[in-house]
Amino acid sequence: MNRIKELRNKKRLSQTELAEKTGISQPLISRCEKGFENSKASTWQALANFFGVSIEYLQGKCTYEDLNDVERDICREVENMISVVLERNSNLTAESRRNIVGAVINDMESKKYLV
Repeated sequence: MNRIKELRNKKRLSQTELAEKTGISQPLISRCEKGFENSKASTWQALANFFGVSIEYLQGKCTYEDLNDVERDICREVENMISVVLERNSNLTAESRRNIVGAVINDMESKKYLV
């Protein structure tokens, strides 16, 4: 379950108002809220930027309660970099996308950025 609706409701916005503020169509916002995660990375990034959270958090794949501000910033930067790579290579298969993300995680672990 993703957090778009939760975050939208916290800001007291309708889907239409969120669409106007982000430049994303209301039907697409509805699809994202319903969990259609195959939307373009740029859509997820625009929503994440608007709410000030990461894509992973927005999609309900992680939480930030235990992270400090520096760790949150690092996570956002890594997610932004991955987003750019995936957006520029939108023809990649799901497996290729997972491999790219896995390679980034493995590299970070080998350099002790991740424990």
